[in-house]
Amino acid sequence: FPGETEKDHQELVDFLDSTELDHVGVFPYSEEEGTPAAEYKQQIPEKVKLSRRDDLMSLQQEISAAILEDRIGETLDVMIEGWLPDEGVAVGRTYMDAPNVDGYIFVKTKKRYDSGVFIKVKITGSSEYDLMGEETCVQGAKGEDGESGEPGPQGPKGDKGDTGACIYRSAVHGPGESAV
Repeated sequence: FPGETEKDHQELVDFLDSTELDHVGVFPYSEEEGTPAAEYKQQIPEKVKLSRRDDLMSLQQEISAAILEDRIGETLDVMIEGWLPDEGVAVGRTYMDAPNVDGYIFVKTKKRYDSGVFIKVKITGSSEYDLMGEETCVQGAKGEDGESGEPGPQGPKGDKGDTGACIYRSAVHGPGESAV
């Protein structure tokens, strides 16, 4: 922001380092015609703005990697959003992850699920922003809607009824609405 000093920037770096937020996005300020800030005299050079953004995002990448590494071994409820056929993995997210903003969970599974289906996933690996896991079957588990984790009609694509899948609920959406 116009007038930000090196001391101000360092204060933000120190805050981020001590707070260890799960998700952070950093964007350089850009002048918008007609706004009061565009008229400020102490505009920051583009090179400095980009350098400060890179400092913050580099630190956040380290923080995020450590936070996600700590999730290894956990079992999470994951909503499937799609399938990567070349890798043979499903792509999903948890309730903690915003669509198109936060990281993904890449799920090793032999079954291809419809988008919007929730499955149990044991986290087996991580990167800076994403998790990797394997589908687990917790038979009889209850989802928030009280449905059993037993196999049922919301199974893998092409299967009907008793699929042996570990789905315990499906996303609720109205006619014509996307599940994701």
